[in-house]
Amino acid sequence: MFEKLCEIYPDFKYTETAKPASKTFYIEDRINCSAHFIISSLLDFYLKSNDSVIFVGLQQNYGHYYSISKRIGNSLDPHLKSDALTYIDFFSSLTDWVPEDLPLTEETTIFWNSLPPKAIKLKVEKDNSESVMNELYELIQQNLKTKKGNCAIVIDNFSTLLSLNVDIKSILTFYNKVQELVMSSEKKPSFYFVMTPEILSPEQRKIALLLEKNCDYFFKLYQNPSGFSQDVHGQLEAIYKNTTVPKEHIFKFKLLENKVELFKYLNG
Repeated sequence: MFEKLCEIYPDFKYTETAKPASKTFYIEDRINCSAHFIISSLLDFYLKSNDSVIFVGLQQNYGHYYSISKRIGNSLDPHLKSDALTYIDFFSSLTDWVPEDLPLTEETTIFWNSLPPKAIKLKVEKDNSESVMNELYELIQQNLKTKKGNCAIVIDNFSTLLSLNVDIKSILTFYNKVQELVMSSEKKPSFYFVMTPEILSPEQRKIALLLEKNCDYFFKLYQNPSGFSQDVHGQLEAIYKNTTVPKEHIFKFKLLENKVELFKYLNG
């Protein structure tokens, strides 16, 4: 996916040997048009070229990311063992669902895996907003020191923190500290986070807008505006904001079994 973006989007400097440095990416999805394929593509793109990822999982259990990584031929396990991937898990503490609660189905067996030993577990509890966000930042900061090559800091999904009523001040402080780390670190990592404004309250959406204003790249996902099509599954709007007049490109995309196809649509 990212190779194609680089090919048809000149402002998106993105190759295996020259990934974005010290940039922040805001990825906005919809309930009916998820950014899961972008997250999976990010993990694959960084890890297959011997770079590194610090991943914060709030939206899905580990098995979701693991099964997709195997499907596209780049299993997460060896990257966890080599420390190229740091996996920080919130999801396990957000649900008491276990596969034994349901009949044995294909979906259950594919998408449920227990956390690997190297995963780091964090938990959002009542009145621990400040401490848990501080702990998350410190984990990112410490793990970044050991990462090789280009590093991506990925949060899927920032909206979950807001929907759990994590203190807004703690979220903004965390966001600002990560952005400062991205800008100041000699490792020049990039910061990617997903937001789903639809699940937020009107007040929380104001926070989403504030975060959007402070990013370098803005990716926005929609269902295909012209309706259902077997050849087009949705639309991706990519905006490069580090110019006097932000540059906008619109793509159509099609999701296949183990890859994403992008089609150039409009230039802004």
